[in-house]
Amino acid sequence: MKRLWHSPTCIRPYSAHTLLGDILWLQQDDELYDSILDSVKVMSYVYGQRLIDVGDAPSGIYVIVAGMVKVVFEPTAKNEEERRKYGKIPNTELTADVTYSHHEEDFFSTGYVMGEVGCLTREPSACTILAETSLIVYHVEMEVIRGALAKFTDPYDSMESHMWRSVGIRRAMPIVATMPEYEVSD
Repeated sequence: MKRLWHSPTCIRPYSAHTLLGDILWLQQDDELYDSILDSVKVMSYVYGQRLIDVGDAPSGIYVIVAGMVKVVFEPTAKNEEERRKYGKIPNTELTADVTYSHHEEDFFSTGYVMGEVGCLTREPSACTILAETSLIVYHVEMEVIRGALAKFTDPYDSMESHMWRSVGIRRAMPIVATMPEYEVSD
């Protein structure tokens, strides 16, 4: 207990510079990084407050600075029909159930990026995101993301392709983990 007396009274949150620097699709171009960094807004939420609700239009990218969110996905008949008919994947942060046909919830904390799929597809949210603790996030508004997507369009190295790669890797991990070729044996 005496050792705790010399501990800091609080832990400083990461700066926008640090957290945004860890986002893969922002690492492609210094001008892109600087333009996004200049537009970051700090937002705070209290326990239980909703950041995003089912049916909300995409509002941009959120990066968790401090705290934790709870993400809840409840499958709907419309989501299941669109997935079955067209192969459409709902706009949700959750990817453990690759069929998107079961209730799912998970928790995310510092450094997690939310809203990428919505920015890319412009589809309304299929999940609810709640502050599970006091929460601080960096928010980059949809207009800023859309403007950057329109500006950084190199045919071989566009912002959109880098964002889709980031989303694709996150969506592929649960699928790959079920394949025998990629099983880890002891």
